[in-house]
Amino acid sequence: MSITYLFLQPTPCFNGLQTDFKMTEYNVKLFVLVLIIGLTMLVYFNSTFPLLERTNNGNMYYSEGQFRNYSSNFYEDEKIKIPTYNSLKSTIPVPEPVFNSKGTPGSMGFTDASKTTFHIKDNNTDIHVGDFFGIIIESFDEFGRHRVLGGDFWYATISTARCSTAAKILDFKNGTYEAIFFAPCHGKVQLSIILVHTVETVSFYKHTVWSMEERKLWNATYKVGNKEEYGLCRIHNVGVWKDKCEYPQPKAMGGSLMLCDPPSTLPCSSLYGIRSKGNVHEILSKSYTGLLTKNEDLFKRKINFGKLTNGTSTFEIMRSDPSRTFHRELLDSIERPECAPDTPEPLSDGFWYRDTWHSFACRSRSWSRKMIGQCTSTKRLVFLGDSTTRQWCEKLLMYLHIDVPEDLSKKRYTILTDFLNLTFQFHPYVLGNGLERIGDGMFEVDFLESLPTDSCEYVIMISPWAHYEVWTKEAYLSRLEHIKAAIIAFRKKCPQAQFVIKSPHPRRHSSKSLQTFIIARLTSDVLLYEFRRLMRETFHGMGIHYIDIWDMNLSYNSPNTIHMPLEVAIQELFIYFSHICPELNV
Repeated sequence: MSITYLFLQPTPCFNGLQTDFKMTEYNVKLFVLVLIIGLTMLVYFNSTFPLLERTNNGNMYYSEGQFRNYSSNFYEDEKIKIPTYNSLKSTIPVPEPVFNSKGTPGSMGFTDASKTTFHIKDNNTDIHVGDFFGIIIESFDEFGRHRVLGGDFWYATISTARCSTAAKILDFKNGTYEAIFFAPCHGKVQLSIILVHTVETVSFYKHTVWSMEERKLWNATYKVGNKEEYGLCRIHNVGVWKDKCEYPQPKAMGGSLMLCDPPSTLPCSSLYGIRSKGNVHEILSKSYTGLLTKNEDLFKRKINFGKLTNGTSTFEIMRSDPSRTFHRELLDSIERPECAPDTPEPLSDGFWYRDTWHSFACRSRSWSRKMIGQCTSTKRLVFLGDSTTRQWCEKLLMYLHIDVPEDLSKKRYTILTDFLNLTFQFHPYVLGNGLERIGDGMFEVDFLESLPTDSCEYVIMISPWAHYEVWTKEAYLSRLEHIKAAIIAFRKKCPQAQFVIKSPHPRRHSSKSLQTFIIARLTSDVLLYEFRRLMRETFHGMGIHYIDIWDMNLSYNSPNTIHMPLEVAIQELFIYFSHICPELNV
């Protein structure tokens, strides 16, 4: 039924050539009612996502009143609704940066952490538990000039004596940023804002480094009997080659493949194993020193992992109600969706309360050993990935008081108890010190094809990220697309199988390696952050559980490393079980 039909009634057509319309009393009332509803929705929308306003210096950021003050109704029946991150990003208009209009020569340098300023938005000192609040970042170069474009890469966190959380960053594309925080605890707050990379360094990683072939080499060992010969291997994606041993994996890698220098006398089929350490570092240094030295300015200490100091880094978050404890009641006041596939990214992922993570992405909970046993007793858990995935398995076994395999370097193992059926499998082409024998690793498609389908109570977790920073973007995208195709094929045989994708997490928190090892400049958390985005986009809409652990790891009270502490892994597992056993997550 059209809107015209609702509001207007046609009068009889006497001449057959035209139709006149008149407003009836009923339709006038209906029109007024719809108008009131529309104005009400407009007021609500503008109160939640107001238009941007321009400050005196020409920079844009969100006006006062952007977020509802939740502290006033914190303990009432009304639920706190966490907006989605994309809903806010979509309201940012086309930027209008301010350039030098004096007609005289000007200069623009890199964003300089020692010159960049920050302040609490609207100078708000009335922040209560349950509020959202913003920190405005104004980026300046070494000459004190305000930057005119965005794209810098930031880490922003707050911590109190008991709580910590990470911000979502709004980039207004003109040198101004807003770090949006949720206030989880009362007390003195320590604010940390780190300029990880300037936009120029980000662009170098995304558009130059990421497309560079052969950023990692492997030493190949060929073996027949007691005879061994050696060569070099690399992942190849684009271009021609000559006289190389070819090891394609089309179902897992598409057109990308492993190419190796042929042995002197042995056949290519005698490849026994590969190792990514050794003299390959010297070879890579010789290959890339020229390029990286040419771009030396992009890796200066003050524009990489520079902590901002020009602003107030300590302030107070006040109790919403001095007579109450915040913890459980705050969580009960927040409207969180079920832990299900395709949950959107919230404006805050959650917060740490001591060593417990409280997720806003979904209604996760802590899991006792008994509950985990109830969840897993009828399931077959499969974990496909790298050492961060293996860490999940090891910490789960420790939590359940099950013996952990003595050889933690094993690429595959299976654990069977009266309530747990768990298998871990490492992927091929790993980065590390040890020799990877051919056949130790399996690609996801090969592993899924090998699974028996007499019983399909599988929960299959896949996490392809930690060893792929040295792959080109095209090669990594091909990996994701072929994992997607493998999942689709497996579901035809086992429709009820559940799939879980675990995101990357930050693994660097200083510029020390950039200054010490030149080949360290061939990888970056910028690429891992892009992996996170590509994973979400690739598997969206497939009914797959996506567990985003980026902000969770970033805000934990310890430096970011590839293998985070036990407490972090356990909390990640609690989210995992909240997804795969929703019937117990009450």
